[in-house]
Amino acid sequence: GGVHVWTSAFQHTHDWTQIVRMKRSGGFLLLFVSPRQAHAIPLRVLTGPQETALTALARAHGGGAAAG
Repeated sequence: GGVHVWTSAFQHTHDWTQIVRMKRSGGFLLLFVSPRQAHAIPLRVLTGPQETALTALARAHGGGAAAG
């Protein structure tokens, strides 16, 4: 499991342990896979419970330091 990212030319899955930090910024939930690289999920597509579950899932697997 983890974060699956895909385009028409590329796909990759980051294991939850590869998510080193999570941050809410500018209307996005940022999932960092390195200090300067993050995947951005628009907050408008997540309900409050979905965001909470996503954060809890990342933390439960050792990834994603505190969002905020």
